[in-house]
Amino acid sequence: MDATANAPANDQAPPKKGSDTKLLLLMIIGGLVVLFLVIPYISALLYLGVFNSGTRIPDLCDFPKSISCTSASVTSHTTTLSLRNNFGEPIRICNMVCDNVLDENSVSLGGADGACTNTLATLPQDGSVTVTVNTGCKDATGTIPAGGRYRGKIFVTFLSPSDSGNPRVSQGIMQILVK
Repeated sequence: MDATANAPANDQAPPKKGSDTKLLLLMIIGGLVVLFLVIPYISALLYLGVFNSGTRIPDLCDFPKSISCTSASVTSHTTTLSLRNNFGEPIRICNMVCDNVLDENSVSLGGADGACTNTLATLPQDGSVTVTVNTGCKDATGTIPAGGRYRGKIFVTFLSPSDSGNPRVSQGIMQILVK
């Protein structure tokens, strides 16, 4: 009997000499490419602010269905909103407050004794208007500085002819970069 006839059949060819060395060399070169090209490139992009998530978050200004906010702009000293009236009757804007600490019960109604004596703007029925107040947005630490991001509540106090002299407060949410 032949000794090779009793040996188990092996369909795989024996490894070539030097193939392990070539694989190791390829892995080392690939690692060096990542180390010297990819990491510095990503670091430069991070440094330049390309991946800065603070600039990538879209601005948001949203109210319940009665008032729509079509655009917003905030500096450390002013808040400007473009509002649309969805009430079906004209309304007077008495006050606008951008403050994350207050709630609907603690917002100034824009006048003495709860009356709307201070009219910032009048929104015609189904119309739009831009309103600016001379205060920036505030959170628990105080006024948000330029370059900061405000994310919180915005209050608009308004009066409609059917309100019989008692202003209402509409609370919305706003997420915006302070300029």
